[in-house]
Amino acid sequence: MSGEDMTQVYSADWVLPMSSSPIADGAIAVCGNRIVDVGPRQSVLARQRGGSTTRLDGSIIMPGLVNGHAHLTLTRFYEERSFDDLLDLMRAAGEYCRSVGRDQLDAGCRSGQESCIRNGVTSVVDWRHSGLLPCDYDAPLRKIIAFEVIGPRPASASSRARWLSRRLREFERNRPPAARAAVGLHSPYMVSWTLWGEALRVAGRKRLPVMTHLSETHSELSWVRTGRGALVEHCRRLSSIARPRRSYHTPVELLFARRQIPEGAIVVHGTHLTPSDRRLLARKRAYICQCPSSNLRYGRRLPLHILSDASDRIMLGCDSLSARHDLLAEARILLNRCANKGNEHQVAKAILNACTIAAASALGLAGQIGSLHRGALADWVEVAIPGRWRAHELESAVIRVGETRRVMFNGECYGGGP
Repeated sequence: MSGEDMTQVYSADWVLPMSSSPIADGAIAVCGNRIVDVGPRQSVLARQRGGSTTRLDGSIIMPGLVNGHAHLTLTRFYEERSFDDLLDLMRAAGEYCRSVGRDQLDAGCRSGQESCIRNGVTSVVDWRHSGLLPCDYDAPLRKIIAFEVIGPRPASASSRARWLSRRLREFERNRPPAARAAVGLHSPYMVSWTLWGEALRVAGRKRLPVMTHLSETHSELSWVRTGRGALVEHCRRLSSIARPRRSYHTPVELLFARRQIPEGAIVVHGTHLTPSDRRLLARKRAYICQCPSSNLRYGRRLPLHILSDASDRIMLGCDSLSARHDLLAEARILLNRCANKGNEHQVAKAILNACTIAAASALGLAGQIGSLHRGALADWVEVAIPGRWRAHELESAVIRVGETRRVMFNGECYGGGP
């Protein structure tokens, strides 16, 4: 048997498959880039005789985390800047992207990739305006590159749609080994309705995931309710952005009135979603990607009720805020805000589900990432947890005190040894 085909068995105090119950003194077996066995350590060792074995004491083995929203090329930008107002951020980020070269964007992306791996993230949704970069070809990450569509001028809709089609053709011709494409519509206020419809048609033909920033700030609510406010004035400097034909209570109601929410869409932020919004989105089986740090800074709140009424359709993202890609830190913020003594473990399970199984489903990767089972891709993370924990406490332990030790992506280990 060649080295590449050698089965490797990793055992730990616990294996947390996410798709099934935790396994005490568990193990997983990896051959190539696939998981070939999961179960109690002695059973896996008996079935996988002749393979190499590695013991991970004081740790949990769990699926690699999925960062549902990031801007990796802006990592260096965020290292040097901090904003409390979303419009200030949008202006500065736009100027930064226009002024720096591809080498700087590539360097920022590499820095973001390293941060992801360091924090146990093996898959990331990376919003991108620049097209493919050299870092995409050697990234130790599974990337979903969301090509960001921006175009508030109705007259530019055709040229922007052609831009999107060119980017996607380039991606298909030169697709990096572990990358997939998606369409990221910036927001209803930065994409004209003509361009929005064109982009949805492109995504539909290619069967790509669609995502958009939505219901993020009070300024956005003011835009749909009154057609006035700081957001409208900002957009009018770029274009003659049309006011909605009538006032709506929320951006979600506006999109539904125009039939512009596709099935399975990913709504990023959703900071100000109402119960009616959540019901409308549920009809479309949409997912909601929460970015706790970003939501608190720019939206001034966290929609805590979402975890209780839509936990299987929630994702978690970092939004690259402060150049951090620490998804467990984002999970801790959410757990601290949502949990009490009576529901801590239930809430922790829902949050960790958002970082794994639910995110995989939203991205069309269910069964490949987000859970540990035979046939899944070998993307997993070793999380050290001090002390002794019972099975129903493990998700809480990972979020509260977990520390990433080693990451396996596509069958290759990063950090912590062979």
